[in-house]
Amino acid sequence: MGLQLIFCVETNQKSKSDTIYIRQTINHFYQLDQAHQKLSWVYMDGKGKYDSASVRRNIEICRKEYSATSKDNKSV
Repeated sequence: MGLQLIFCVETNQKSKSDTIYIRQTINHFYQLDQAHQKLSWVYMDGKGKYDSASVRRNIEICRKEYSATSKDNKSV
């Protein structure tokens, strides 16, 4: 069984600044098994766009792509 952690970040895909800090923090406190745990990023291009349709669509795309590889994979 695999686990995908989906992070909605305020930055845009070109900058990816938030992903750097979040990944470093996670690596500092946790040791992820990359064979069974995946970090996925949804870029919002601003914190006010969390509830937008495009962000929800991108989250659902991440979930579907990960669950397609195995029926036991879960996304959070």
